[in-house]
Amino acid sequence: MMTFQAKQSDAELSSTKGEIAELKRRISHLQHDIDTLKLHRETLQSSFTEVDTHGQNAMSDANVRIKMLKKALMESKHLMAKQIKEYQDLMNIKLGLDIEISTYKKLMEGEEERLGQQNFATIHSVPISRNVSPAPSNSEYNHQRRRSGPVLIKTVETKQISYS
Repeated sequence: MMTFQAKQSDAELSSTKGEIAELKRRISHLQHDIDTLKLHRETLQSSFTEVDTHGQNAMSDANVRIKMLKKALMESKHLMAKQIKEYQDLMNIKLGLDIEISTYKKLMEGEEERLGQQNFATIHSVPISRNVSPAPSNSEYNHQRRRSGPVLIKTVETKQISYS
């Protein structure tokens, strides 16, 4: 019986040694998988840190750009407000000038109507007498000499013209 028990124990021992060898091989394989996964995790962690840093830099750059754009927008709004005020001032001046032009136009039309109702002779000739003293002084001579020819009086007849 002892031999049988020894053989049975030997078979159990062999079986247990095989199981232990199989478990050691599985443990080694799992340890290798764990080491590979740890390396992969470290690589991913490094990539995540790099992406996070890049994202923070991009966010910081975007915030700076937003501030610059807001500042440019405010400057543009102030410039536009200034230009609108200048435009309104110019429009007020234009309106005043339009009113003044209209007033002068009405005055001119009224004057043209008034002048159009009067009839004028076109040209009148007035003779001047040439009674000159025998010995005129120098100043009298110049005065008479300037007035030596006939004097023409010219009047112009106007027609009513519309400027519209």
